[in-house]
Amino acid sequence: MQRHDWKYPDCFALSMSVNANIELHRHSYFELVYVLEGKAKHHINGTDMLLAEGDYFVMDTTGVHGYRPCPGESFRIINCCFYGEFLDASLASAERLDTIIEHPLLGFCADQLRLRPTETIFRDDGILRPLVEQMFHEYTTRQPGYRAAIRAQLLYLLISLLRRAAEGESPDAGHALTHSAIAYIEKHATAHCTLEDAAAALNYSPPYLSRRFKLDTGTTFSAYLQDVRIKNACRLLANTDLPIERIANMVGYRDMKHFHRIFRRAKGQTPREYRTARNIK
Repeated sequence: MQRHDWKYPDCFALSMSVNANIELHRHSYFELVYVLEGKAKHHINGTDMLLAEGDYFVMDTTGVHGYRPCPGESFRIINCCFYGEFLDASLASAERLDTIIEHPLLGFCADQLRLRPTETIFRDDGILRPLVEQMFHEYTTRQPGYRAAIRAQLLYLLISLLRRAAEGESPDAGHALTHSAIAYIEKHATAHCTLEDAAAALNYSPPYLSRRFKLDTGTTFSAYLQDVRIKNACRLLANTDLPIERIANMVGYRDMKHFHRIFRRAKGQTPREYRTARNIK
């Protein structure tokens, strides 16, 4: 594993990388990455996931990551690398993001964050991209005041990221992964459908998909799948005279005892009682 070290007089640098195949490495500095275009497999702190346009994340000196562009994709990112002292002289020895988070400059409490910022991929809603591109423009043109402008923009980016980490992201915020997982459940609920299957189809690791899904929906992947199946069963029980065993098979259950137990737990009735109550014979 490589260790990336540099020390510019400015204590920060911005760069644009295109289709870079970056092996696993750790930094002696902080790095904020924004994906401008394309997709790549990202390995971050032992977890594999997919990076796509609009994703952004931050690393400190404790993290390990690397990425490999997906075949046929033009993967383009902007890196903002900086030392703590670029933000404030008192942060010259900072190595962990927690130190910056709890500094009076930002005023957040690390223990109150729902997401760990250095282990989370955030998705932009379109607001931050112009800011990142303006930072890169400031860095490349170096007009008078560019250092102050970049510092202000970087602070805003960090504050935005920490607000997302404190609040947690939700489907209402448009998190594409959770929407994709829900679509996968809706499509495959009647057949074999597992978290591992969905993760493989969406190019994410099962642990990350599990955490992301629970955070966004407030329930687990398996509980959501079960709810979809039971709703489908209720619809068929109320509107058809199909045998209950066939309905169980149609909605994804092969074990009748398990189906009856799950249905009664969810509806407070057996499937037959549910059908009778709706006058279906």
